[in-house]
Parts: sequence; structure tokens; C-alpha cells
Amino acid sequence: MRRPLLALAAMSLIASGAGCKLGQMPGTSSPTNTPSAAGAPSPTSNVPVTAPGAAPESAPGAAPAASPAGGESVAGFPDYPGATKTAAQSGNNTKAGVAYRETKAKFTTNDPFDRVKAYYQGLIQHGGWQIVKADERKIGEAKWTLRQGTSEMEVDLESKLGVVEISLERKDR
Repeated sequence: MRRPLLALAAMSLIASGAGCKLGQMPGTSSPTNTPSAAGAPSPTSNVPVTAPGAAPESAPGAAPAASPAGGESVAGFPDYPGATKTAAQSGNNTKAGVAYRETKAKFTTNDPFDRVKAYYQGLIQHGGWQIVKADERKIGEAKWTLRQGTSEMEVDLESKLGVVEISLERKDR
């Protein structure tokens, strides 16, 4: 009986951040200095998104946010900082005689839906993507179909019981 209660208490402490400030490791008094993914803004910062290849702007003295998901699972879209990667796959496909490379990645995060949505809107705006189709009619859901040259991208966000599911799919001809 005690073990489930201890596990529940530990999970509550982890979920609440155990009193740590954003960017601060437990047991330390200063922020971490782990760089965020390739110019991607921290979802909690007011720093504008930087186009790929450009020097990122940052607030003086601000520590970049950590990205445990790490890297860039789908080219042109850095993994959402702090998200947990739940699936990833890539390979070559053919449809109607046209060959293309397909890359997919899925993540989850406990960050608020609006923060996740704003992060991806910034990447779309500053990444040179053209929005072909947008569906934001339902609360807690957003889906964009994007194009850039011969590449097509789908970004799908859905909030379920406080967890935001992120699905990225890119096709390059």
C-alpha cells in the first residue's frame, strides 16, 4: 500500500516541478545552460523564432531552454523543447508514380496548448512555409498543411486531458 502512495507522491512532485524555477535543475541555485534546438524559441520565452541558418536572438542574460526531446526529428522543425518523443519513422515511398521521402515524428508535452500552438506558428512564419490549409475550428486542436518548394508538411496539435499531442509529417519529392 505504501509503494503506490510513494509513487503517486513522487509523480506529483515531478509534475509540479518540485518548486524549481524554469530552466533550473533541482538542487541547484542557478539556471541550466543547455542550448535549445537549432534556433528554436523556448516555448516559455518571448524571443522571436529565428529562420534556419540565422543567428538566434536572445534576451541578455537569459539561459536557453533545454530540449530533452533533442535535435530535429523532422527537417525544418526542431523538436518541441521538453517534449517526449513517442514515435519516429522515415523512409522512401511512391504514390501515383511519384517518389518521395517521408519523415514522421510524434511527441507529447504537458505545456499549455496555446504555448505549443504559438511555438509552431512561429516556426511556420519564420521558416518560409506557405500555409495551404489550416483547421483551427475546434478548441484544443490545430492542423496545418504547409508547402515549401517541393516539400509538404503537416503539423497536427491536439490537447487531450492536459497533454498536447504533436504530430509532424514531412514529404520531400
